[in-house]
Amino acid sequence: MPLSRRQLTIGAVAIMGVALLVWAIQVNLQSVTLQLLAWQRELHRSLTLAITELSRTPSTGTWLTLLGVSFAYGVFHAAGPGHGKAVLATYLASHGGATRRALGLSFAASLLQGVTAIAMVAILVHGLG
Repeated sequence: MPLSRRQLTIGAVAIMGVALLVWAIQVNLQSVTLQLLAWQRELHRSLTLAITELSRTPSTGTWLTLLGVSFAYGVFHAAGPGHGKAVLATYLASHGGATRRALGLSFAASLLQGVTAIAMVAILVHGLG
């Protein structure tokens, strides 16, 4: 049975609406990603300046500044692509109701990543001077 003119019009409007929605989401996500990258670039610059200041005048204040900037840089870096978000999202989607387990896995993964990063820096600093 052929589609009526009204059904074709409704279908065309629905397709255009979905296309417009996808475009709006994509533009918004791109602007969010660009903003995160800009903040990450600024934090990287601040991190470099904090390390330079620490090497010139090591003090408690410069150490605290370096730790604070490092923490902020890590947060914004983790917001970028990768870092297991797709794996955890897939696990959560495929195991309905496993929210607590997924949160535990994400916490364990981030803790392991942080410990590994600290260990690697410590080995490089003390091993290579």
